[in-house]
Amino acid sequence: MFLLYTLMILLPSVLCLYECAHGFIGRMQASRDNSFFPVNESVPCQAAYCIRVNIYEAVDDDGGIHQGISSRCAYTGGDRELCVKIKGCTPRSYYDGMRGNFSLCCCKEHHCNSPTNEEVQLVYEEAPQRGYSKLSSTASEFVICLGILFCSLLL
Repeated sequence: MFLLYTLMILLPSVLCLYECAHGFIGRMQASRDNSFFPVNESVPCQAAYCIRVNIYEAVDDDGGIHQGISSRCAYTGGDRELCVKIKGCTPRSYYDGMRGNFSLCCCKEHHCNSPTNEEVQLVYEEAPQRGYSKLSSTASEFVICLGILFCSLLL
């Protein structure tokens, strides 16, 4: 009888979890001078929400360039709160220590954040159409700000 009660209590909480993917499928480049190399690192996970981030083009702290789809489980309260707020997808300019152009999506279905090869290819194709000159213009904006700061110090 105790086992039956335990199952009745635990079963709903287990059924609320979705099978998700956790990892990155796409390509990376050590710098603009190097060629892209493929990356396919994904493992299963379970959570109340699955998160999928389309990385159209992003630069990490080391100058590495990333394109592809990052997936993860919404384990933390912050992730779950974010998923409740956005209801679908939202654009982002910063993700996981990288700056660039992203689309962060939350879903609640089994394997909904598991990317297919076609979806990854679509991210590659959409990258030039999404205005990625912003990555290089960020550097020029920085130089302009430094110039203004320098001029104001001279006055």
